[in-house]
Amino acid sequence: MKKLFILVLTISTLGCASVSSYSDVHINDRIELNQNLGIQPNDARVSIQYGKVLSHAAIKNYYPHCWFVSWQRKDQPQIIHKDIFIITKVRQLTSVVRIKSGAYPLAALLSQAGISAMEYTTEMEIYSERQAVIKKLICSHWEDPYNASHLSLQSMQKTLGDIATIRSSN
Repeated sequence: MKKLFILVLTISTLGCASVSSYSDVHINDRIELNQNLGIQPNDARVSIQYGKVLSHAAIKNYYPHCWFVSWQRKDQPQIIHKDIFIITKVRQLTSVVRIKSGAYPLAALLSQAGISAMEYTTEMEIYSERQAVIKKLICSHWEDPYNASHLSLQSMQKTLGDIATIRSSN
């Protein structure tokens, strides 16, 4: 009985998230940060949507958004300086989003089997010799579970606006 429970738990967990290796961005592509970005105290990320820096709470999850991630959370503000980052790894993740009725009432009403949306995430590990603590650029959006896909390079670039540019290594 215990083995059956573990098997069911494993299968249901794998159904909630998946990883893909296909992406419009590739290893050795560059992220050119065109301006300095500030990370708030006690945070480790700076969020971008519609070509503007926004607080993470202000992000509209159903629309494309990106965030730079530092491995250091500090008590004081941090600056990500204008720089060129090299993409060292790319992963695409898909996960189930279950929306509580208070946050998005219509979406919760329309949800089927408890699945209100899928989150499609492209996670790029990045490196700059001058700013080794800045580790990732992550771009994501929520979408209808039955009609969705990962963000294209064009969508990511539109989300970043003039703040950053993704350049192919080819």
